[in-house]
Amino acid sequence: MGEAERKGRNAQVMSNEEDECEQEEIETGQSEQTDQIIKTGAITATKGKHVIHCLTIVGQVVIIGSDEA
Repeated sequence: MGEAERKGRNAQVMSNEEDECEQEEIETGQSEQTDQIIKTGAITATKGKHVIHCLTIVGQVVIIGSDEA
């Protein structure tokens, strides 16, 4: 195996390792977001130019004095 082939193979191995590390970081971030959603019902997205806050409210509106049951 020549020098150029070794360098190419080493670059490919390093690239694969970097891809795996990046994938682990993404999965960790997704797991943290999932935990936050479960605990609070809210998520904050900060990947883009603007920050977006999303909040889920689950419940029932009761109007006092309403004739409907």
